[in-house]
Amino acid sequence: MREACRRRLGAMLVTLAMLLTPLIASAASGWWNGDWQYRKALTLKLPAAPTAVAQLSVVLPIRLHAGNFSYFQDLQPGAADVRFVTEDGTPLKHQIELLDPAAGLLVAWVEVPMKVGVTEQAIWMYYGNSRATKSEETGLYDADQILVLHFGESQGVPRDATLNRYDPTAANVQLGVPGVIGNGARLDGHSVIRVVARPGLALASSGFSFAAWVRPDSDSPRAVLYSQAQGDRHLEIGLSHLRLYAEVANGSHANRVESTAPLTLGQWQHAAVSLGSELALYIDGAPAGTVATGSSPSISGDVLIGALDEAGGAGAFTGQLDEVELSKIPRSSWWARVTALGQSPQTTVMEYGKDESKGTAGKFAAYLAMMSNLLSQVSLDGLAVITITALMGLASMQVLFSKAALMRRIERQDGEFIPTFRERLPREVGATMAGLKVLGAGYDQSGLYAMYRAGLGGLEAVAAVSGGSGLKMSSEAFEAIRAALDGALVEASNRMNARLVVMTIAIAGAPFLGLLGTVVGVMITFAAIAAAGDVNVNTIAPGVAAAMTATVVGLLVAIPSLFGYNWLATRIARRTSAMEVFADEFVSGLALLALAAREPRGQGSATAAERPAHAA
Repeated sequence: MREACRRRLGAMLVTLAMLLTPLIASAASGWWNGDWQYRKALTLKLPAAPTAVAQLSVVLPIRLHAGNFSYFQDLQPGAADVRFVTEDGTPLKHQIELLDPAAGLLVAWVEVPMKVGVTEQAIWMYYGNSRATKSEETGLYDADQILVLHFGESQGVPRDATLNRYDPTAANVQLGVPGVIGNGARLDGHSVIRVVARPGLALASSGFSFAAWVRPDSDSPRAVLYSQAQGDRHLEIGLSHLRLYAEVANGSHANRVESTAPLTLGQWQHAAVSLGSELALYIDGAPAGTVATGSSPSISGDVLIGALDEAGGAGAFTGQLDEVELSKIPRSSWWARVTALGQSPQTTVMEYGKDESKGTAGKFAAYLAMMSNLLSQVSLDGLAVITITALMGLASMQVLFSKAALMRRIERQDGEFIPTFRERLPREVGATMAGLKVLGAGYDQSGLYAMYRAGLGGLEAVAAVSGGSGLKMSSEAFEAIRAALDGALVEASNRMNARLVVMTIAIAGAPFLGLLGTVVGVMITFAAIAAAGDVNVNTIAPGVAAAMTATVVGLLVAIPSLFGYNWLATRIARRTSAMEVFADEFVSGLALLALAAREPRGQGSATAAERPAHAA
């Protein structure tokens, strides 16, 4: 019994997978907005986020060039129509750093929310909407990010990409030079970027993080990348003979850590420093050194990038910088690794898929996406009703498929048995009368063969009772054989009709369950509207539409079940009629054999003297 239940459950799960797989695939690719004509598939493959940073969002670059994108001319000026959307239709914040259709280049920064244990996420880039207006987001960085310099400007002073707008007040660096991502900045040993002290820029006990892409052009004993000082307190990050170092001083107490391996001259590498209870270094996302500090000192001086003073002389850095990022908390090793991997020119984090037009996605996929959005708004009680109804429909479909397969085998085996019936009956009746067992013929599902075996068994029982009197049977003997045939017919009919009650329950019960879910959902919607005191179509329509989903699911279960049940019932009735006809033919055949046994051929010309008296 348990094994049969497990087999049925397995068949139900297989059926569910077969039914839902194409729907899920289509819904996942549903068109986000019909105003956009084209989209491109993007897949992010990141290291799994640990629980401690479960709510963290990462900002990663999307790089499009002639090698992975051929439709720059379809973009609106300034990439005003470009949108980035998750699989469930949620728009993502983004910034456009670079767009050059003539050169075939686009660099966009996108905020991607992370989830615990998730290593792969799919997003879509939509484009091709002539009516779209530019919708860049400056708030795509988290609140702990205090300064970001992309160096996307071709001249002038670089700008802060965060909402803080801590733009440098002075920067005698060369902009517009090729960087790791778009453009970068070149420092010639006399260059410095200065950001005036602000309360939000002050180093506090909460910690600090620095990250940047660095390409050193000279090997010097002291090349400062970042410095901030106030009195006898300072924080300095730089290169010493190409080795990354960080030094934090609080009065007479100072802590310094230096990487064991140097950076490579003339090559881009990612350098990151995290200051909290310890001072940690990361090169290309990998730990490069650490020292305990206890706590961060309070420093509120100007921020200098590239040197120790505004003159750009002491400790000046010679080389190129790109993507300078400052945070007011110590960043984790996971963050350093994701940032380095995601921004690297050789990144494998981002996979660029094919481009699609709205026509290729199809209206059906858009419809499924709309249904998916409705399901996301269904209340908990509605989800319970939909789940029960769906399971009922799954059970009904499992019965339908299994019964269809059974009827197909029965019809095939019955069709194969009928042509051999008249030839087998005289031979096997004789074997039966001699007390021999009838051997199986491979018709394990045939209802006609089951009746045939039952008829022969009844004949053998009659012969045993009559003392082996041959085929000279009485009318009572024929009735006994007829009863055996009827019993086999009933057993075969019960086998064909078994579990059809599951389909009748789905036909009768699914619409009522769906109606129950709809009524409860509408009640909850109106109760919520009454409590909020806000009555308009935007508040009523989503709730009512979501509530109606339960009725739709109920009908989707009941209608196929009804059609399938009637189809099966017709086939079963046809088989039952065929077995009734077979019973008559079997008894008729036995009667003919019995008649032949009483009056053998060749003896019908006996003389009048030889005939019995009553015959004369």
